[in-house]
Amino acid sequence: MHATMARHQLAATPDAPARARRLVADALGHDDEVAAAQLAVSEIVTNALRHGRARPDRRDIELRLEPRGERLRVSVLDPGAGAALRRRPGGAGGGWGLEIVERVVHAWGHDREHGRTLVWFEV
Repeated sequence: MHATMARHQLAATPDAPARARRLVADALGHDDEVAAAQLAVSEIVTNALRHGRARPDRRDIELRLEPRGERLRVSVLDPGAGAALRRRPGGAGGGWGLEIVERVVHAWGHDREHGRTLVWFEV
């Protein structure tokens, strides 16, 4: 891993998950966990777009990449209230995102930061 602490503002547009995947891959290089990290960040950024208050005309999503020893902590700061932070499937067509994240990362969780939702995971 060749990551250094980095913060990126992602415009709240449909290409935000793809941009987040590229940034995570750049941070991890050729690490074995790139695919898992890309899947997890894609799910969390998509959740922020669907359920958060991120909108192109209002607030963006912040992606943080922070090396922690042999692991990388990836955090997504969502301007929303986090109402969609549920672990159980929500029915046909959605609700599986955090179940997927939980299965592919070492650890994950969520916190509040200045009234915003911060979802993080480590690979």
